[in-house]
Parts: sequence; C-alpha cells; structure tokens
Amino acid sequence: MVRRLAEGTSADESSLTRLEDHIWALSEGNPFVIVESVRGVVDTALGPKLSELPAVPEKVRRLILGRLERLSETCKHLLATAAVIGRDFDFRLLQCAAEVGEAEAASAVEALVRARILHSVGERFDFTHDRLREVAYGCLLSMRRRILHARVVAALEEIYAVTNANETVQPNRLGEPIERLAYHALAAELWVKAVAYNRQAGAKAAWRSAHRQAVRYFEGALDALRQLPETRGAREETLDILFQLRWSLVPLGEYDKLAESLRRARALAEALDDPLRLGEISQSMTNYLRLVGDCEGALDAGRRARALGATLGNLTLGIRATYQTALVYRQVGAHDRAITEFQATVDGLSGELLYERFGEPSVLSGHARTWLATVLAEVGRFTEAMAES
Repeated sequence: MVRRLAEGTSADESSLTRLEDHIWALSEGNPFVIVESVRGVVDTALGPKLSELPAVPEKVRRLILGRLERLSETCKHLLATAAVIGRDFDFRLLQCAAEVGEAEAASAVEALVRARILHSVGERFDFTHDRLREVAYGCLLSMRRRILHARVVAALEEIYAVTNANETVQPNRLGEPIERLAYHALAAELWVKAVAYNRQAGAKAAWRSAHRQAVRYFEGALDALRQLPETRGAREETLDILFQLRWSLVPLGEYDKLAESLRRARALAEALDDPLRLGEISQSMTNYLRLVGDCEGALDAGRRARALGATLGNLTLGIRATYQTALVYRQVGAHDRAITEFQATVDGLSGELLYERFGEPSVLSGHARTWLATVLAEVGRFTEAMAES
C-alpha cells in the first residue's frame, strides 16, 4: 500500500524501504493512518527524504482531537493521567495518580474503553493506538505535565511502599517500578528523587548487563544532580555516579566517554582533596589506559593507585590495583609478572572479600582466578591452571 501511494515520487528503493518501516511503526497497521501519513509526505514533496515524517499527520491529529473533545471532563482527566503514565498500566495506579474516587474512576475508564481509546489487557489497560496517547500527551501544557508526572511518582511510591528514595537496595532486589520512578521523577523535575531513582535503575540495569540502559539512567542521574545546589555532598555523589558509570562504558567500548568521565572525576576528587577517590580513579585509569593500548601509562597509574592504597591503609584499593596491573603485564607478554600479580590478587580476595563486587557488576575474585588459570595455561603450566579453574 505504501509503495502504491508513493508512486510518482522521486524516492529511490532505499528511501521507500525506510518509508515502509517508518509508516508501519507510526500506524501500527491502521489503514487510515497509513494513507494520511503517506499523503502528508507526498503533498509536502519531500522526495528522497520520505522517511522524515511528523509524529502524527495533521489530519489524523485533528480527527483524534475531535474524539477527545467529546469526552466528559472526568474522562479527559483520566486520559491525561494515562497519557503521562505511558502504555500498559493498571487501574490502581491510574486512579491513585489521577486522585479520583474508585467508583468515579471505574466509570470513566469504562467510558474510555467503550470509546475504543483504551482497551483491557488482562488486568491491565493500554491505549488502543499509540497515536492516541501521543496526541493526548501533546495537548498538555508543560506545567500540567510536571504535576501529573509528580502524581505518578507519589502513586508508585504509595502502591509499592517506597518510603525512602535514597535507601540502598541490592540491584537484584529492585522491583519493576524503579524504572518508572526514574523516568517520572525526571519528567516531574523532582531532582533529589530523580538522582536516587535513576542511580538505582542504573545499578539494576548494570546488574543485568543491560549496559546501554545503565548508561542512560546514570547520565539521567548526573543531569538531575546539575539542577541541585553545588554542595560538597552533591560533588561526592557525582563522583560516586561517575564510578558506577565507568563499569557500563567499558563493555560498550565507549572509551571516549570513559576518558571524559574519568577526567571529570579526577577534577572533582582533586577539588575535594579526597585521596581515596583519587586512588580509585588511578585504579580505573589503569584499566582504561590498558584498553586503549597505553600500557606504560597503565602501569604508572597502577603504581599510583597501589601507593595510595598503602598510604591510606586501604587493602581493597591495593588489591584491585594489583589485579588491573596484572592484566597489563599479561597484555604486554610479561607472563611471570602477571602470574605473580594475579596470585597476589587471588590470595588477597579471601574470607569476607571472596564474593565482594566492589561496586562492579561481577565478583572480582572469580575474574582474578580465571585470568590466573589462563596465564598459567599460556605458559604451559597446565596442572596448576587446572587447579585454579
């Protein structure tokens, strides 16, 4: 259908393919939206830029607005709240966020279902078409959007009994609403909560190795922190988030971003005169410089981290720097030195430290033992390697 409607344009095959994909995502198979979307493109003579479509064609938007205008005021309010919540929500969240009585909310939702604006999916509700949600959301003034997003945050906190946004919770124990809380707190400009919830959502994503999502949440937390007064506490929290961010940038190969975050972290740590965090940054620089091929610089950074660990009496900083240094020695082919350093790391990560993650997504002792076995095998010490594996 899309190709037939686009006949006579100067679009090439690649543009037509992109147009088809775009129209399908936009219309979700609705024939009217397909026709109006393509006509809108052809009428504006975009030619080879056929895929550059508006979110909702104007004629479709006017038609949707006409449907929404015929709703009662309560239905409009419930619809606005639903549009802010997003797709796929349950009745309790909608009613609580809208601050409407249960019977009144149920009646309004029933009317919205009859009007085929919402439909039920099991015990939950969703918009029958995402274009309806987009238009409903687009009609809201920015102030009202913020208010409704704030109400969604409050409703989620009440429903899921979230009493303290800054409460430290193990990432694998964070429930489903944390991502929604992170999104809505940012949209509501509730900056303190936005920092806390985005950090927690980032930690949860990193735990699951969903590193692109983790980076997005950590960057959201940093954006929210910029809106708060620049106190020592805010600077320390910025440093902590930058430390969390690095572990998701490494597996993504985002080395430029990693370098920038480490430079920013160093400047903050120096301004705070915080030797422990400076040692942490040197330990991270060891890893970064190794990854980009500057092994000499990596060894120098590792020595600085170990020296700071010794000066501060911080055993774990020294052990982690030793592990990173061992990786550098292995990379440059100094296998004997690498074995010595990996063995020291394995020996140090015993007792209470055996299952410690040190803020990373995985257990460090497991990595150290695996690398020790690998290097032993590389030099032909197979019996010892088997004992470590």
